[in-house]
Amino acid sequence: MLIDITADYDLDNLHTKLGAIRKYSIDVHLSNGYEGGMFLSMDPDQKWVKEQITLIDAIHRQCDKADFPPARIHLHWGNLNAEKIYEDWCFWNNPVERFGSVGCLSMLLPSVSRPEVNRADVTPTKLFTYFNSAQRKHREDGLNYIYENGLLDLCEWTWFNDWHYNLNEHFHTLIPKSAEGFEWEGKPVADTSAYAPGEQLLDMQRNTCFDLIAETFYYHDVEYYTDFAYWHTVYVTEKTWRALLSKRPFMVLGNKNTLKELHALGFKTFPMLFDEKYDTLNDNKRLGYVLGQLNGFTIDSMIAKIDTPEVQAILEHNLQQAVKLSQKMVDIRNKML
Repeated sequence: MLIDITADYDLDNLHTKLGAIRKYSIDVHLSNGYEGGMFLSMDPDQKWVKEQITLIDAIHRQCDKADFPPARIHLHWGNLNAEKIYEDWCFWNNPVERFGSVGCLSMLLPSVSRPEVNRADVTPTKLFTYFNSAQRKHREDGLNYIYENGLLDLCEWTWFNDWHYNLNEHFHTLIPKSAEGFEWEGKPVADTSAYAPGEQLLDMQRNTCFDLIAETFYYHDVEYYTDFAYWHTVYVTEKTWRALLSKRPFMVLGNKNTLKELHALGFKTFPMLFDEKYDTLNDNKRLGYVLGQLNGFTIDSMIAKIDTPEVQAILEHNLQQAVKLSQKMVDIRNKML
């Protein structure tokens, strides 16, 4: 049985659905459509954040309320590191019974895979992409740095929703290339669909050498969202997944040890292109260490490095590893359908 959880009321009433099927030997696949994953909402004003109730906590409570075995629950949500987060939650909460499995929602969405991005007949004219949707401070800081260091013309960038006050006032007069011709409530919209990237976004990738990925979290967000010990972890979403499946080199503006966790999942990264020491640095130094590298790159030198057999082998490896992990999640999900 497949249940999509996309709103607070879906979870509030989950025990009713579980109670109705409790007497049947049916496993349940729960899919959380929000990339945040920890809470149903990323909005700190919503009750899930205010009451410090996480998605995992809430589902276990709903199972208790319905007298439904957690072992029959299979949860997919928005983090490539979902299994580790659940393992950490179990360590701190010691549940009597665990979920049957936990996995990543992004891995169920093969439409993210667009290997045609890397077409041999296209020569990039810009250096990197910087795709953003929801406003977050590290994303604003990155875009301001790109502008203030004269790198905007070397970048294909997107922004979503209204301009935030932390952006340099220069951006108030600009519309990102990806927003031209698109409007949402009177505002330009970045074509950054996570799971069904449009041709315009693919063109921007073809026209660039690598992706500068601004992940959902940069800080651990402990002070802003929660003080739970198990949340001191890495959060890797469809933004990085898309680069892996599309055979793109990348740097990540994300949590400390993001690359380390990707390595643990079997992926390889690009120390021959970037100084990946940034992955080991604390929050107050990591952002600047990543952005500072942008000033030293040129399009021609980056193209030459990416075209080497070493880098091409890594890109192909990442694609195959992503497909392998995705199939594992698909197999689990298919059992539920």
